[in-house]
Amino acid sequence: MKILILYFSGTGNTYFMANKIRNELYRWDYDVYLYSVEDFQPIDTQNFDVLILGYPIYACDMPVFLQAYVNQLTLPVTKNVIVFSTMGIYGAKASLKVGKRLINKGMRPLHFEEIKMPGSDGLVKFRWKGPSA
Repeated sequence: MKILILYFSGTGNTYFMANKIRNELYRWDYDVYLYSVEDFQPIDTQNFDVLILGYPIYACDMPVFLQAYVNQLTLPVTKNVIVFSTMGIYGAKASLKVGKRLINKGMRPLHFEEIKMPGSDGLVKFRWKGPSA
């Protein structure tokens, strides 16, 4: 089975998770390919059995440029897609929006996962009191 993992990572969190997924699939002897969306043309997905798509949640959704990328995806052989997203504090079920986009393209989302990661959005809870005197 040929598996393609495509990801976009703004801070490195999504790449970290994509790499962990790839390593685990290697352990199970799957034929796995890992690419950043910046280095992979969306029309080249058609020769894979499963597409795993990872992205960070921005403003409770997939980044806008990535939405355009998803719209250009060609269908993998079996149309099976697994989606994971990384987030800080709150994801607002962004995966459901992405799932609807994929279903509208004729793909079959098999699983969605929103993964909490350390991020800078949690810093808004803390009040900076300035330098110590």
